[in-house]
Amino acid sequence: MITRKHKPSACPILIASIACALLAVALPAVTQAAPSALPPRPTPQSAPILRPTPLSRPPAGGFIELRFQTTQEGIRSVGHWQELWTVVQQQDGLENWQNLEEGWQGTFDEFSYDKDENVCQGKKTWWVAKADLGRGPFRWMIYQGQGGELFAQSEPFYLPHSIDEVVKVEVSLVP
Repeated sequence: MITRKHKPSACPILIASIACALLAVALPAVTQAAPSALPPRPTPQSAPILRPTPLSRPPAGGFIELRFQTTQEGIRSVGHWQELWTVVQQQDGLENWQNLEEGWQGTFDEFSYDKDENVCQGKKTWWVAKADLGRGPFRWMIYQGQGGELFAQSEPFYLPHSIDEVVKVEVSLVP
């Protein structure tokens, strides 16, 4: 009996290694060039946050508007105009003045300064319901902050008498 000793050859291992190397280099290029079988899907997005839509205009009624003027020195005596607090008061049947509740108190909506005239001007506007038209008397109070000292007050006035009417109340501390 003849026995042959078989020497393992390095050739099959070398061929397998070369084939793997070629696949590793060629495979990414092939997969990138191949068209996708599925159409692209849109990226999922979270649901939109719902916010209330502001009314284009309030329901039928009128407006009261406080227009306040003072000097820059007057504002400095308070600290900052943002600290000024406005309150609407109503005179009761015993001729006492009573603060109206929330919704009729707050800071100015806007403030500007005219440096040529040295005049600071503030504006505050409140909406008045149709059912309250013509009521009064009322007055504006301006305090040096919420719960602060009285800074200025208006003359008595009545709410608008008709829908869309604006009653402008002026208070001036300009000499």
